[in-house]
Amino acid sequence: RGVTWGAELPRITLADVPPLGVNVFLDREPDEANMRQTLALAHDMGARWVKQLFPWEQIEPTAKGEFWDARYNQSTWEHYDRIVSLCDEYGLELIVRLDRPPDWARQRALAAPALQSARREDPDRDITGPPDNLDDYGDYVYAVVSRYRGHVRYVQLWNEPNLANEWNWAPIDPQRFVELLRVGYTRAKEADPSVVVLFPS
Repeated sequence: RGVTWGAELPRITLADVPPLGVNVFLDREPDEANMRQTLALAHDMGARWVKQLFPWEQIEPTAKGEFWDARYNQSTWEHYDRIVSLCDEYGLELIVRLDRPPDWARQRALAAPALQSARREDPDRDITGPPDNLDDYGDYVYAVVSRYRGHVRYVQLWNEPNLANEWNWAPIDPQRFVELLRVGYTRAKEADPSVVVLFPS
């Protein structure tokens, strides 16, 4: 900082960790061999961290409290259990990103005129956003953090809150976002007091 005298300043928590990590989307990869190749490449390049989306819309897709994939007749947790296990195996620390609500959690948002207009103008645009009830998000955060307690130490709440398409194409709402963070943080800490909650990108 250009200052060589004075009292020793307090260290920033967790600032002395290896800095290199990768962002992956193993949730989109059905083949374990490809998942292993991705993680092996990350490990071999010297990465310590893997940031991975755990999309709410895939884990609790059809209704609150239902963690079942009827297409494959299996628990929706299975794929994510494998991701966590493989990251452990390759010595990579997971940062789990928690967002992307399912349609059942944002019925009001899906019916909103702004979102309907955005979909007509650009039907391929990726539009997501906070759920109608933030407590539903809190329950999802609690479910993920409690399931992987002892295996996942870091969670990121939400993704890019400065983008309109992350707000159901409604106006960006900093106050509601702070409330989303409060609910998510509180429930994460209830599930695992040692979990480290990260602010989104």
